[in-house]
Amino acid sequence: MRGPLIWIVPILALIVALGLAWNAFAGRGTLISVEFSDATGITPGETALKFREITVGKVESVRFTTNLSKVVVNIRVDKDIADYIDSEAEFWIVRPQVSTQGISRLDTVLSGAFIEGFWDDTIDTPRRNFTGMDRMPLTRIGEKGTWIVLSSDSAKGLTEGAPITFRGVQVGTMQNLRLGEDDETVLADAFIASPHDDRMTTASVFGIRRAFRSRSARRAWL
Repeated sequence: MRGPLIWIVPILALIVALGLAWNAFAGRGTLISVEFSDATGITPGETALKFREITVGKVESVRFTTNLSKVVVNIRVDKDIADYIDSEAEFWIVRPQVSTQGISRLDTVLSGAFIEGFWDDTIDTPRRNFTGMDRMPLTRIGEKGTWIVLSSDSAKGLTEGAPITFRGVQVGTMQNLRLGEDDETVLADAFIASPHDDRMTTASVFGIRRAFRSRSARRAWL
């Protein structure tokens, strides 16, 4: 009888080990891929994916696209979050930013860069491949407000992500500085959040360190 009993312990140990391995495999999350222009600050096994400042995943690997023009970051996402990541999800890399407005995200100097994602609270058809954004979007999914285009004869004093204020209160943000089609003006996209956008009229004037005028086809400030 002692012969068969000798094998019981190692068999039970094997069953337990296989069970633990299966639980670890089943609960390790879902793999998604996000394409970025570069992977500066991204470290496989360390860089986190965050949603509303909470870690919901981790970078598993990084590779080049077939033509070497971009990089693909593979991220293992927590199982209970993956179903919310659909076609409207957005991703961008958060790094320290230095501008005339000061240094933003100084916390990443010590903690390292991370990938931030945003999606809504509705479960839809899941998606697993995405193109990352070059910068943090001005607006969140479903955020109410009005987009306008501002123009100036120079970009002097203007910066990406500069806040737009009204009587000292921030009501919007500016981005995407670019030359106009005539190459004589500088254009910028701006988002004015609701309900502040209700105060805008065609006679309004903007000023960000220097005078801005709104394009005649757009709305502007009172």
